[in-house]
Amino acid sequence: MVGKKPLTLPEGVTVSLQDHTVAVRGSLGELAVTLPRGVSVRLEEQKLVFAAVAAVPRRVFGLAFAL
Repeated sequence: MVGKKPLTLPEGVTVSLQDHTVAVRGSLGELAVTLPRGVSVRLEEQKLVFAAVAAVPRRVFGLAFAL
């Protein structure tokens, strides 16, 4: 499943995590996204790792990864 793979961040990209909001800032600008309920994300080194907290349908989990 796509959402199980960690998302590697390029050099110069910073991420801040607050509640269900992920804010990403880089050389091209800034973007903030609110994740669907039941999906969590954590930052490990320069990778974002997504996980399903509850019984989340696959399509919702994949959507969170795609955002």
